[in-house]
Amino acid sequence: MSRIIQNAQVVGQGGGSDAPVSILSLSFSCRDLPKLDLTSASDPQVVVFTSKPHIRGSDFYEVGRTEMIRDNHNPDFITHIDIEYWFEETQPLRFVVVDVDDTKTNDLTKQDLIGVFETRLANIVTAQGQELTAPLKYQDKSRGIITIRAEEKILSKQTVELQFAGEKLDSKNFWGKSDPFLKIFRARENNIWEAVHATEVIKSNVNPVWNKFKIHVSKLCNGDYLRPLKIECYDWDSDGSTSFIGVFQTSLDELVNGKKGFELINSSKKKNKGLSGVIKVLTVGITTEHSFIDYICGGCEISLITAIDFTASNQEPYDPKSLHYLSPNPTEYEK
Repeated sequence: MSRIIQNAQVVGQGGGSDAPVSILSLSFSCRDLPKLDLTSASDPQVVVFTSKPHIRGSDFYEVGRTEMIRDNHNPDFITHIDIEYWFEETQPLRFVVVDVDDTKTNDLTKQDLIGVFETRLANIVTAQGQELTAPLKYQDKSRGIITIRAEEKILSKQTVELQFAGEKLDSKNFWGKSDPFLKIFRARENNIWEAVHATEVIKSNVNPVWNKFKIHVSKLCNGDYLRPLKIECYDWDSDGSTSFIGVFQTSLDELVNGKKGFELINSSKKKNKGLSGVIKVLTVGITTEHSFIDYICGGCEISLITAIDFTASNQEPYDPKSLHYLSPNPTEYEK
């Protein structure tokens, strides 16, 4: 395993300064992963490596990693990994999927290896719908499949703050109330839904109020306020499984323009035309994160005044008699 996984510091890509470059956002799903834990399902995580073949002796180094998803053999990872795409360069990629056993370390050799897939970034970009599905291999055996999706990232300085609440959600537990949470998906151009956020689970509550959260507009909808968003509500179970409660569709444009409530619909439910509760929008707000350059261009001026006292009588700062003595107590100047 140590020959497959190389732990490395996350560093920038770097390429020829004159070469055409785009920022791609990679997202991941896995299916049919094996069970490697004795008492529960695997806890998978995807780690992405690349190398610079134009540099002799260049080893694979880590670009980024997704979150770990507990007890799930068919995970849809929310964390996206950004990578520079240099049109004129060969960019090998290695996707390593591990079952996380020790959450206190980033050392991948301490985790169980599920499988590996290697390709080139150009193969993902040129795949139909910019989506590539391939088997994960371990010792020449298939261990599930991985799907990698790429989309050119539209850089945005805007962040949206959202808060949702549920009302009269269906109970999926025989002896008690549901443990609901929300998953937010954005539509891709090929009509595939891509997970971008999940709320926390609220235990035993059919009228939950989820915490506020912030998400970059570029991640939520890639800067397109009219891009369809799908929000699904699930009941979480202690074994890691989930039960579908209902779904609705919206867009950031609709949220920003004031729509406050959405019906959750479960099409497999015949009663009440599938109505399974209501999701209310408690908070929606857009903020712009200005960069240092924005402030400079906007006329911001910074003044710095520095004074140095060269008086010989000040003595050394390590001398208790000095007015500049480095002491835990305030000096005469500091008072």
